[in-house]
Amino acid sequence: MAWQRYALLDCGADPQLHPALFDHRMRSGLRARGLLERQPEAAHANKGPWLLEVPTQQANPELVRWLIHVGHQAPCLAWLAAEVPFDALFDHLEAQLDLALPDGGLAMMRFWDPRAFYRLQRILTPGQLLALLGPVLEWQIALAGRPMHVRREDLKRSRQEQDAHAGTHP
Repeated sequence: MAWQRYALLDCGADPQLHPALFDHRMRSGLRARGLLERQPEAAHANKGPWLLEVPTQQANPELVRWLIHVGHQAPCLAWLAAEVPFDALFDHLEAQLDLALPDGGLAMMRFWDPRAFYRLQRILTPGQLLALLGPVLEWQIALAGRPMHVRREDLKRSRQEQDAHAGTHP
């Protein structure tokens, strides 16, 4: 399967995002699902993260312009490239929502928020980031107008280098 382009939109960043997303879905048949829809927080799904399929072959220029615009207005957007269909990526991302706490409780890991993802990529090991990305080939965000990205191949290389380094030191 060729890679697919997706967007992860945090509708909690602005109360107008979900109504605008709904409008785009109705006009263009955009495939989108809220990551919270099957969670205890389902009542707030319209204020949470939404995965959108942004086909590269029949890209909707109006949708892409809107996403770029909202991504510049607030830290609420991540661009993802993956080699899996929409449902497989959705299931993977949904499975990453809960973070096990040392006391046995659960917390929600806000990886969809570019500010949180920036911090996560700085504190997680390459192996942990690879687990978070799963089928994602590349994860792109922008903060304060500065683009940042995490590539699966770069993480694999970093993990191999760490493993090799660990093997040379007792």
